[in-house]
Amino acid sequence: MSSCIGNIAGNIGLNCEHPISGGYTGRGVYIPMEAKPELTRDAQNPRIVSAIAIAENAHVVSINNEGTTPFTGSTNTGTNENGRPQFVKTSQIMMPERGGAFAKNVVEPLVKSGRGGILILEKIDQVGDGSFELIGTQFPAKVVDPTTVVRNEYESGAAWTATLQSTEDYAEVVLFDTDYATTLAKFEALLEKAF
Repeated sequence: MSSCIGNIAGNIGLNCEHPISGGYTGRGVYIPMEAKPELTRDAQNPRIVSAIAIAENAHVVSINNEGTTPFTGSTNTGTNENGRPQFVKTSQIMMPERGGAFAKNVVEPLVKSGRGGILILEKIDQVGDGSFELIGTQFPAKVVDPTTVVRNEYESGAAWTATLQSTEDYAEVVLFDTDYATTLAKFEALLEKAF
């Protein structure tokens, strides 16, 4: 037993070669379930997703929370609420678009569909494994409270803001393939499919 505890303790500590840089860049992607996302998971560790394919003509939503504190209020908290250990992931996103088409294709389905989607949030840390956080891969991220979907002409650059939430079994799920550059290219390819 003590050797097991020693092994765990030995693996918890600062990595001086690659220290963690906390925070988000503010860029992200929301993939609605209507886009039929298909995830390629690592066979040894399903918390690592190496690819996300979506339907050929499907669109995603570009999230732009760039600013002094992107995704302020986003949290990941352990819970036993459903009778087993899980993680409640909450993210506050900003969508810098407007107009009737955006309302019809993005805002209204976000509130009304109930199907939810997958969030990909880019982090400041460019280590690769851990640089692109995924929320909603087990249970889609949804708008739990419609009053959190807001647009104010005088705040946040008049962008739509929303709070999405997912309760999942894994503490952290990431998009990662080979290295940071390869993963970044996959993230940006998904951004190109945005409305």
